[in-house]
Amino acid sequence: MNKPTAENLGKLLSLIVHDLRNPTAALSANNSFVTDVIASCVQGSVVNEDLNEVKEALKDSGTALGDLTRGLDQLAWVAQWLAGAPLLSAASTDLVVQLRAIAAQPRPVPIELEIAVDGPVRVKGGEGLPKLLEILISNAVQYCPRSKIRLALGRQKESAVIELRDRGCAIAADLRDQAFSLEGQTLLKERVNGRYSRAAGLFAAGILAAAMGVTLQADEDEGLSVFRLRIQVE
Repeated sequence: MNKPTAENLGKLLSLIVHDLRNPTAALSANNSFVTDVIASCVQGSVVNEDLNEVKEALKDSGTALGDLTRGLDQLAWVAQWLAGAPLLSAASTDLVVQLRAIAAQPRPVPIELEIAVDGPVRVKGGEGLPKLLEILISNAVQYCPRSKIRLALGRQKESAVIELRDRGCAIAADLRDQAFSLEGQTLLKERVNGRYSRAAGLFAAGILAAAMGVTLQADEDEGLSVFRLRIQVE
């Protein structure tokens, strides 16, 4: 058997992702249906303790489904990258609007948003920013589930700078240059201070960053883990 090309591997991975999306969607729909049915039931007809356990199980299932869906999205971006397919358009977006929408979403860990700029901050290819930040936020929740996440936007000359900070252990200094590479994922997984993201999340983040023209760094500041993004402003 001939060794597959990167393009063929990407196409195969895309097929696998497509195949897994249907059962994932079915699980999500069923989970929502059961949740709605339980909510509409008369609580007195079920032992309260049992009902609470069912609700907790459904909540855990919803979290797991969210992780699975995000993992499939990440694998889809890896597949597109391998196949040489375009990931993003060159549409112009406003970072301020995007960050406010991201911070407003309900999460298990609250996000504190700090915007140190006046007016809109428009960039090309910014449609990928919410996807990229969701990966980094998921990583922060994974490694610091009981603390706040700080998301900040600033400006340095012709670049916008976005920083995501949490109180979890920062990626080890000797791994930071490889944290968003294909080869680095195994190294991250092998280390307690590697902060490996499920389904090769940091590799997917690196792919999205490259497609957007974003410089993506892992860093540490006063004991806090920092993910820093720099992107040129229009």
